[in-house]
Amino acid sequence: MTESRIWGAFGAGGRATFEVLHQGFIPTINNSVGVGVGLDFGYVDGCYVGKRGQCYRNDFDFVLPVVMQWNFWFSPHWSAFAEPGLAIGNRAFGNMVEPVLAIGGRYQILPYFALTLRLGYPITSFGVSFFL
Repeated sequence: MTESRIWGAFGAGGRATFEVLHQGFIPTINNSVGVGVGLDFGYVDGCYVGKRGQCYRNDFDFVLPVVMQWNFWFSPHWSAFAEPGLAIGNRAFGNMVEPVLAIGGRYQILPYFALTLRLGYPITSFGVSFFL
C-alpha cells in the first residue's frame, strides 16, 4: 500500500510582515519587499493513510510559515503579493517541513485595514490585514 494524504482543515491564524525594502526590486513600479512570519492553527478533518493502512484523522495541526513577501501596489485600494518561503509544523500525519508558495491580493478599505486573500501551498486563507 502506498502512502497518501487526504485532508481539509478549518482554522485561524495570524501573520506579521516587516518591510525590509520600501522600494522593491523593480525601481520603476510601486513595489515593496518584506519578511513575513505567521502561525496557523487548523482542525483537520481528513485522513493520512500510512504504509500499514492506518488512518490518522480528526486532529489539530499548526503551521509556522516564514516567507519573503513581494508587494505590488496598483492603486490606493488594490495590491497583490507573492510569497515564497518555508513552513514548519505539526500536522495530523506528523511533523512537516515544506516549501511555501502563495499569491494573493488585498482590497484596502481604510488606510489601516484591508481584506486579504492568499492562495497557496500549504495554506490558503481569507481574512483581514491591519497596517500599523
